Amino acid sequence: MQSEVFPEGAIAKLTVPALMIAARRDAICHPDLSDNLLQYVETLERRMLDTGHWTQQEDPEGTNEILLEWLTRHF
Repeated sequence: MQSEVFPEGAIAKLTVPALMIAARRDAICHPDLSDNLLQYVETLERRMLDTGHWTQQEDPEGTNEILLEWLTRHF
């Protein structure tokens, strides 16, 4: 089914500010898996923590620092 908004085969891109905090040592969701997100999220900013899968629990201070800095710049 073809959309009236987007031509067939077109990829809709998000243009709102977006942040992804990835974990360098994540065996479940390796940061490389997010490489293709750039084709869908024009403003994606990826930041990296040296943690495993549970970034918030493993490095709460680092997670908060990234979030607060990003929020200050965008809002």
